[in-house]
Amino acid sequence: MTAEINQSNKIKHEFSFSTLGFFVKLYLVGLCLFSLVAAGGMVFIVLKKGSVHPLALALAVLGLCSYALWHLWAVSKRKVNQITILAILSLLIGGNIASCVIMFFIRQAAVKERALINKEKL
Repeated sequence: MTAEINQSNKIKHEFSFSTLGFFVKLYLVGLCLFSLVAAGGMVFIVLKKGSVHPLALALAVLGLCSYALWHLWAVSKRKVNQITILAILSLLIGGNIASCVIMFFIRQAAVKERALINKEKL
């Protein structure tokens, strides 16, 4: 019984931000930093111009930061379906082909890691 608990704890700890590769970490940190800078820019522009309702600004900033955190969570936990959805959203909503391609490479790595962990589990 304790061997099963130790095995399940090991699997839970395998999928975290610290176990990601350098370039994936760099991509995620860059995405989060860009989101914070964009959110700060939106706030600065609105404070300077004052033409947007504060609730709309708060929702825009919250949406942008949530989107970045969704990326961080999905990639860190190797959630393949979520990564696929994020890749498609970055292409359809943002028109960002580079981000879509990067997310699909990350998805492929996540699929391989999950298969390796499942193989070790057996």
